[in-house]
Amino acid sequence: AWLIPLVGFLAVMTSFIMIAEDMETGLHLDFGVSKKMAWIVTVLAPLAVLLTTQRDFIQTIGAVGAVFGGMNGLLIAAIAGKMKQQKKITAPFARTFAVVVAVAYALGLGYQFLRT
Repeated sequence: AWLIPLVGFLAVMTSFIMIAEDMETGLHLDFGVSKKMAWIVTVLAPLAVLLTTQRDFIQTIGAVGAVFGGMNGLLIAAIAGKMKQQKKITAPFARTFAVVVAVAYALGLGYQFLRT
């Protein structure tokens, strides 16, 4: 009876570890945040959501996942905007697309916070 919850927990944790690693690397390499500060932000943001949400496991996983996904989406949109600004992307719509994506992720994050 303990094996299925353990497998589910491990599946969720491995996903979060991979997303956290991507986010930490993006903050450090693309935005010049120190490696230590990038790690702190990456760990504390989901932990804060975990500690402030309801204790229902499924809702907690959903809230933490939404925050991680939203933060990663915002980070990717910011990277695209920065690349367009530095003329590393020549597509004429890249900056507009980055802003639209950033707004969508910000609205999703806001909705998730209001919902929990």
